[in-house]
Amino acid sequence: MVAEIEIKELDEKGRGIGEYKGKKVYVYFALPGDVVKVKIVGRRKNFLKGKLLDIVSESHLRTKPLCKHFGKCGGCKLQNMKYEHQLKFKAKIVESSFGLDEVSIIKSKDVFFYRNRMDYITYKQKIGLREPEKFYAVVDIEKCYLLSEFANEVIRIFKDFIKEYNISTYDLIKKVGFLRYLIIRHAKNTDEKMINILTSEGEFSHIEKIAEIFDAESIIWSTTESIADVSYGEPKMIIKGRDFIFEKILNKKFKIGPFSFFQTNTKQAEVLFRKVIELADLSGRETVVDLYCGSGVIGILLSEYAKKVVGVEVNEEAIKLATENAKDLDNISFIKARVEDAVKNKIVQDADVVVVDPPRAGLHKSVVKALLNIAPKKIIYVSCNPSTQARDYNLLKKEYDLEYITAVDMFPHTPHVETVALLTKRR
Repeated sequence: MVAEIEIKELDEKGRGIGEYKGKKVYVYFALPGDVVKVKIVGRRKNFLKGKLLDIVSESHLRTKPLCKHFGKCGGCKLQNMKYEHQLKFKAKIVESSFGLDEVSIIKSKDVFFYRNRMDYITYKQKIGLREPEKFYAVVDIEKCYLLSEFANEVIRIFKDFIKEYNISTYDLIKKVGFLRYLIIRHAKNTDEKMINILTSEGEFSHIEKIAEIFDAESIIWSTTESIADVSYGEPKMIIKGRDFIFEKILNKKFKIGPFSFFQTNTKQAEVLFRKVIELADLSGRETVVDLYCGSGVIGILLSEYAKKVVGVEVNEEAIKLATENAKDLDNISFIKARVEDAVKNKIVQDADVVVVDPPRAGLHKSVVKALLNIAPKKIIYVSCNPSTQARDYNLLKKEYDLEYITAVDMFPHTPHVETVALLTKRR
């Protein structure tokens, strides 16, 4: 069925929302103000899903996308939207989540080639990214504007390699095949590069050729036994160079491993971390606890201004990297534990300032309860999901005031938005 609808708004996934026969219709790549023809491709009880066929009348929000894959690839769902309007849309997401009238947003210094890591899926001899909400539909990328020109050259050469040596790619439906992901890191401030080839278990034929055709500080072969679609595994072999690269954040050097978490937009991460330092406003006498600390970046940056810093992280590789990244500092330590367990630790309970940077799911209820018991003077909450951040604040606001919040655009041309909030203990 084909319908003509007017797009009224965007949802948090970046889908245009129109109406047809009394039901909302969700359409990727359609913007508010567009009048579009869509094919109804999905029906639910309360809404419909549409596929964009044609634009009858264009919205004033539109701009010409730079990427030839736009409109099919799910990597940049908002590249057809003028950047200033992307920022307004993202600020509105935060405003709506918190019930605020106005939230500021810090724009990204770079809007293309801003990422330092991309996980490109290999499927049916293709290397690329998925179509929106279609795990089995992979767009064969010729040029991607998210990471770097180096990454585009790696993709091109690697396609030739797998075709020349007839190396199978993993079938997402049948759950068989060898090559899974081509994971590329390109540090923006050091220019160091990592190529991580993730495969199923098995023999990697002609692997010696990889070292000959690619030039990078780190080239790694990793494997996974999982039949699920995952882009992480266990490093199996260093093909060339070392098993890490270095990146600099605010002039401090950090080691990054094959699967360690690191903020994906380096330049904008520096903006975010400066804001954290500003909001912490440390005098040198405070104990700071950094929950979900990853490889220790925030805690290490704050250690310059604090008496003592304790980082908490469950991931073993991240803890090792954090410890190594902080090896020259004598006022910071790390605890390998689930945050839900670590909050029972006396060291954590002595915190004056707590920084939390949880995954998208937000804080576990037991962590919220512990924070209320620990009662630090300040909680600095960094989030990649304003809705769960607002949910957690609603539990904390019985004792804490939302003194400050700003959005930070870490991911231009996507609907994702990062926030940093300062919660202060009510006297």
